[in-house]
Amino acid sequence: MGENGAGGSGPSIAEPKTYHVQICTLGPSKLIPVPTEPRPNCPQCGKLVKLPWVAFGSGLNAKYVHSECSKAFQQSSAEGCVHCGAPVSKVEGKFSGKFYNVEGGKCHAECYAAFKQASAPKCIHCGAPVCKVEGKFDGRFMEVEGKGKVHGECYAAYQVAAAPRCLH
Repeated sequence: MGENGAGGSGPSIAEPKTYHVQICTLGPSKLIPVPTEPRPNCPQCGKLVKLPWVAFGSGLNAKYVHSECSKAFQQSSAEGCVHCGAPVSKVEGKFSGKFYNVEGGKCHAECYAAFKQASAPKCIHCGAPVCKVEGKFDGRFMEVEGKGKVHGECYAAYQVAAAPRCLH
């Protein structure tokens, strides 16, 4: 009988064959791990993840999301802005996606000036934040030992108000 016929000495059509593939690249490339069984559900819509998908994170902590769910997932899982509480990510017409790392977390670039004013120490004379406020305060201040900070613009008035009064 022939090589593929019954009783032949060659390989049978029913035998599974194993192929080994070697991947070579000309430069650095990013390999994304493919989830193995059981395939995960999309954390955004809850349905089984099928191609095309996007990986957030890496290794065992990776989240696999449908490509059409990726923007919504990114919005819902983004860290909140310490000033406004909205997710720190790009929102067309509202947030550029740029941020500052500040004490306590991240702050949108668009919220940063308001955050600085809200978190700045207050002037012991006028009570306004001691920081640069365009058209009002240039950001200079004086430190009053044991009491706090005074705007450069408020300092003369503070000295008059804090000076001892004549008792005569």
